[in-house]
Amino acid sequence: MTFPRPQRSVVFFVFGFLLPILSPDNAQGESAAPAELVHWVAPEELGRWREPQKPILFNFTAAWCRPCRILEKEVFGDRHLARFINDNFVPVKVIDRNVEDGKNPEAVEKLKALYGVTSFPTLLVTDPAGNALVRTSGYGPGMQQFVYRVLLDGLREFKASEKKKKRTAARGDTP
Repeated sequence: MTFPRPQRSVVFFVFGFLLPILSPDNAQGESAAPAELVHWVAPEELGRWREPQKPILFNFTAAWCRPCRILEKEVFGDRHLARFINDNFVPVKVIDRNVEDGKNPEAVEKLKALYGVTSFPTLLVTDPAGNALVRTSGYGPGMQQFVYRVLLDGLREFKASEKKKKRTAARGDTP
């Protein structure tokens, strides 16, 4: 039994038009920007944010920074890592605009000065009071697991400091 060969136009229609539209990885088409999976808080909103049970994850980034874009895609674009970040941290995206605008908003400058940020990307985990727990700078291909490890270390440091505070408070000591 032989089957007739499909016409060229039918093959083009299926592979060139329908497949990209129906593909689950590209449901919105190539040109659609990916939705941010991490629920970022702006630095200006941080003073109003009250989530004392969570450490803060600062993502110091810049639009011109290629490693920042790779980090955004590989780490913050990964559904599992984004869910882990949203569940365990107050994520704050601090966008440096010095190259584009010649200056930064006041909140950005204060945070950069407070934590001595001079390179991008810089990830910093702090407790809710702003005490630095874990920090890393730079990013490149294949470093996704390293960033995940940094996040886990930051969370572990936060939980250890919270236990220490509770023990100190229970004894009536001042920290």
